[in-house]
Amino acid sequence: MNVRRILTFAVSTLVLVGVGTGCSSDNVRSSLYVTEINNGEALTSDVIDYGNDRVASDDDFVYEDEVQVTIWATTRDDIVNTDAAYSNVMIESYDVRFESSEEIDGFSAGLGWFVPVRNTYDGVLTLVPASLKAKNPLMALQAGGEIQATAHITFHARETDSENELTFTTQIPVNFANWTDQ
Repeated sequence: MNVRRILTFAVSTLVLVGVGTGCSSDNVRSSLYVTEINNGEALTSDVIDYGNDRVASDDDFVYEDEVQVTIWATTRDDIVNTDAAYSNVMIESYDVRFESSEEIDGFSAGLGWFVPVRNTYDGVLTLVPASLKAKNPLMALQAGGEIQATAHITFHARETDSENELTFTTQIPVNFANWTDQ
């Protein structure tokens, strides 16, 4: 009977040690979440501003649309030491893809946001570059109309010590039109 108990204990210990190896440097330890974007509101994107004279002329310009983003970093497993280097994440870039009835080009851009685990990070990113508004279908909205879209944002990050890569996503409604001049 003692041999059976010893074998059961030994096998149980090996199983627990095997489960514990899930925290190797080959596994992502961090999880990131967008907790808020654009104060929880849809983005109203103006495709052109006709300037002071409010008519098409030399003082016209196009805004780039930026949004405030709050990101929360946490660990996948509470066993991870939050004071260790594995607890830090660098968000290096993001991709934006638009879903709508019209085909709006997506884009990618770089970031350099450092987020320690169990902390939030507030940053601003470009959601609609001016270059997108300088071509159709958005440029056609200068004459009127509206396009409703959903911007899907994928962030690309890495843990600073393990170099493990991770991605996370969010989305926001975007309404494109010639808002201020209508």
